[in-house]
Amino acid sequence: AMLGGYTTALLAWHWKLPLWIGLPMSFVVPGLIGMVLGRIVLRLSGPYLALTTLSFAEIVRLVIYNSIDFTRGDQGLGVPALLESRVGNYYLFLAALAIVTGGVYLLLRSPTGRFLQAIRDDEIGAASRGIDVVRYKTLAFIVSCAICGFAGGLYGTFARLVSPELGLISQTGIVIIMVVIGGMGSLVGPLIGAVLVYFVSDMLRDVGHMQ
Repeated sequence: AMLGGYTTALLAWHWKLPLWIGLPMSFVVPGLIGMVLGRIVLRLSGPYLALTTLSFAEIVRLVIYNSIDFTRGDQGLGVPALLESRVGNYYLFLAALAIVTGGVYLLLRSPTGRFLQAIRDDEIGAASRGIDVVRYKTLAFIVSCAICGFAGGLYGTFARLVSPELGLISQTGIVIIMVVIGGMGSLVGPLIGAVLVYFVSDMLRDVGHMQ
């Protein structure tokens, strides 16, 4: 999300490009980065893969934080608003969620999706059946990075600001909690987990550190 947000923000801030260019690029650029990173790290597995991807995200965050002349560091970058109305943004985000969810649903019902599910259930067994595990895991990595980047770009137009806080490990932890609570084996589960985590976090807002 941080990469997508900064892609849109940098294009608007430095090169004055409109959002109809910046938002698609928030999808493309993280996807390309995911492709390169995926080819490097997806031969790893288990905790090694998790640590490598988290380390990459933290390195990028620190580079952004310290590149004051280009990214303005912790001050963040302003982003033009796509819609002025909060209600309009709500329906925009809802439409984007529906489109992305529908696209992922169709992907999972395709032969490629079947291969991805086979790899998820039994990676060694899938490889023994001739499935190119690294290739399909890289594809999943690209799609995930692109979708998260687009979400970050949309968020930037809503908040009108992107900052290195988008890349904090705590933010990644919240997303993982949403997925685990909702259920990692389904498409709707993480959506339910996101709603639950949001409402619980909101209810604990007055409790301070417990949030």
